[in-house]
Amino acid sequence: MWQNALIHLFPRGIWQGDGKWTLMIWIGLMMYTSIAAWVDLRERRIPNSWSALWLILFLLIHFESRSFEFAILSFILMALFMLVPTLLGIWGQGDWKMAMVLGSAVGALPTLMVWFIGFLFIPLLKPWLYRTSLRCFPKEEARSIPLAVPVFSAVSSLFVLLWFINRM
Repeated sequence: MWQNALIHLFPRGIWQGDGKWTLMIWIGLMMYTSIAAWVDLRERRIPNSWSALWLILFLLIHFESRSFEFAILSFILMALFMLVPTLLGIWGQGDWKMAMVLGSAVGALPTLMVWFIGFLFIPLLKPWLYRTSLRCFPKEEARSIPLAVPVFSAVSSLFVLLWFINRM
């Protein structure tokens, strides 16, 4: 049943044929979100240069694997869809750009799933995030939530979960 799932991330011959691109994207997502989470936790921002670098890398991977149009379309969809919360001030522009980079890497629907799962992690992470943030920020600013941390938690959890599901 799981072998025919919509999100089939780890094909049997992962290092043969086009499977290597999938693995490269997911390892890249882990690297991108982990550093973005660390910087967001300490500085409450995600550097534009970091997001631009990974956007270019993901687009190059998709160009090489002949799915470039998919990546561009997903980038545009995430830009439009996540613009509303950004304009309403629900999250910052770095989070918006992070959503666009994730969209270009895995597509719009999986990116929305990652953000939804990330929001489910917030109640679990909030006490730890607050205590950790008090080291770097005054009390008022420490209450804000660095959204890259729950997104990293969601990407990591999905990576591990789907790795095991596709090995069954």
